[in-house]
Amino acid sequence: MRNFVLDKNKVIQFSISFIGILLGVFLFFKSIRYVAPFLIAFILSIILEPFIKLLVNKFNIPRKLASILSVLLVLLTMSLVVSSIVSKLISEAKELFQVLPNILNDVYLSIVEFSTNNQIFPPGVTIFISEQLEVITSNLTDFTKDMVRYVFNTAVSIPSALIFFIITIISTYFFLGDKDKFIHIIKGQLPSYLYNKIIYIKTDIISSFLKLFRAYMMIMFVTFSELLLGFTIIGVNYALLLAAIIAILDILPILGTGGVLIPWAIYSLIVGDLRLGISLFILYIIILVVRQVLEPKIIGTQIGVHPLLTLASMYIGLKVFGATGLIFGPISFLIIRSIFTVVFKGQSLKELLFVDK
Repeated sequence: MRNFVLDKNKVIQFSISFIGILLGVFLFFKSIRYVAPFLIAFILSIILEPFIKLLVNKFNIPRKLASILSVLLVLLTMSLVVSSIVSKLISEAKELFQVLPNILNDVYLSIVEFSTNNQIFPPGVTIFISEQLEVITSNLTDFTKDMVRYVFNTAVSIPSALIFFIITIISTYFFLGDKDKFIHIIKGQLPSYLYNKIIYIKTDIISSFLKLFRAYMMIMFVTFSELLLGFTIIGVNYALLLAAIIAILDILPILGTGGVLIPWAIYSLIVGDLRLGISLFILYIIILVVRQVLEPKIIGTQIGVHPLLTLASMYIGLKVFGATGLIFGPISFLIIRSIFTVVFKGQSLKELLFVDK
């Protein structure tokens, strides 16, 4: 029988490498706000590279001209899509913010009236519920006002956003047009074996990130389409805005579609709108069933990570980075996994920490 024992030198070497990788990823995400335009530009350049090659090889267009055409295509597409969506969302959000305080007040009065008339709780409990609902309604109203103020402040900060956008576009052009120069400079500064490792890590990380992004975009799009179609059939106002908001919330592990549709359905039943309440319940069940069927297949097929590991990475990310950790957590996991694969050459812990005696 083989006898494996811990090797002190291996443990020290592994610990240093492990801590270094974790610290490097942590510092990268903490500093991402300072390099975000260039990181986005780098990702865009990778996405546009096949189109550049097509223009250069198929139509004999110079690379710099092809880069300009690609950037202009991105600008035109983004402008058309974003302007049409944002204009619709802004108009619906403006209307919703105007009527939301009245809606919240109606919800509060309806629930209080229902609990009082049906006497389902002792008087003391009913009074307590009424007080808490009043506090919640007041807080939600204040939240609505804060949101309006936030939108205004965001509009005031448009110049900063414009600078961010311009730097991103210009950087994208340089990444595309001068790709060969950048590669030559990097190759000249690094040994070939280290350069090859970096290229492998970069390729694996980008591939994993794009697969993760594509998986969640597919799930979000399916949920958004179901919600928009369902709301349209039911006759819900602000269908596009509500479908977009709920689809985004559905990606978050805490809220999800049920966090909105179930309370909404219960309230509709309480106030006597049986058709809306039952319709929302049916819509939620359809979305839940479709997601339970599709999500494991989509995520598993795209990135090959078990849902438990994804959930753990989101929780750790939440603790380390805050709310943004729900996004950065899984990405960090994929980056760390890619680096570990290269640094430790796919070895098991038994091979990394133990020796056979």
